[in-house]
Amino acid sequence: MLSIKEENTKLFFKELNNNPCNIELLCSLSKKGIFLFDILYKYENIKYHECVVDLSLENNQYFMIYNDRQYKRFIELMKLYKIKSKKNCFAIDLYFKLAIPNEFFISKLINDEDFLINLYDTEFTDSIFYFLLKYNYIPSSIFQMFNRDYCYESTITYIIFIDMIYLKNEQYDLTKMNKFINSIVFFNLIESDVGRNIEGLEFIINNIIDKIGVNYCYTEIRIHYNYPLEILNKYSNKLYKPNILYFKHPNKYIESVINNKYGDRGLKHIHTSLKYNGIIPSIYIDELCQPFDIYKKPETYSNYELLNDNIYKEKDCNHLTLYENSELWMGNKDLFNLNFNMKKYVRRRRRYI
Repeated sequence: MLSIKEENTKLFFKELNNNPCNIELLCSLSKKGIFLFDILYKYENIKYHECVVDLSLENNQYFMIYNDRQYKRFIELMKLYKIKSKKNCFAIDLYFKLAIPNEFFISKLINDEDFLINLYDTEFTDSIFYFLLKYNYIPSSIFQMFNRDYCYESTITYIIFIDMIYLKNEQYDLTKMNKFINSIVFFNLIESDVGRNIEGLEFIINNIIDKIGVNYCYTEIRIHYNYPLEILNKYSNKLYKPNILYFKHPNKYIESVINNKYGDRGLKHIHTSLKYNGIIPSIYIDELCQPFDIYKKPETYSNYELLNDNIYKEKDCNHLTLYENSELWMGNKDLFNLNFNMKKYVRRRRRYI
């Protein structure tokens, strides 16, 4: 059994592997819904086409910009998303974050004053200044002028892993990151940021898991981004230890999707909502009902059973509270080996992932 989205995905990658490929067909399949689990710059027959920008943004996937046509299309779409954001709460910096900051992209951005202004004081501010410095478009004095006295953990993981995985900069020592970021928080941030595609998941498995020591899924979702069930099953088991709870269902497709997509906290949440409301919790609808054709009809789940519920105790998640570590900043040479010293002003903060 395959969902409509999984069928579309098979057709999409079959066409993508043709040379030349049918761009219109790829775009049509994407509009209908696919799992874009691979980065499109790996495919030479589409790598330099502007439709890469559309396909990647539609499917929440990283991409690279290599030419003026792609950059122009990117700016057009960003302006469109900005207009929509006034009504639909699109976050322009989250879409912008999907564009891997290679040198060509930064060279265009530095001359695009209007768009740079839009990015100031967003989630991406620290990151964009880091890459402007990396490619020598700003001096260290300007970098320090705009640099904040702390970095969020999500910013640090984004910069370091984008630089390592996609820009092939191997200067970072991952063992040192664990000194400054709680290992479980560290792992969840990496998976939610880097795990958009198979290349990212493979990097986590080959370079991170052994260094973490704890790979129980403390959060509700085991894998944040959507993959076909075959890939979801494979990587859910590689990334995490098995759940304590088990969602047993006569429909093995539904059973496999839910057990591989969600951790114990998610399974407990689904069980509680089905027990008292007869439907999947609304926050899970987009991840289950649309991609996998699992509908929120009560009769779909009338025969399920949650195994081990009598022995399950929710694990303490207080470690997911993030307190400021004063060493989380760009001037920490264990994290960012900049060739100059920076001045720091320390503030306290607290937030949650």
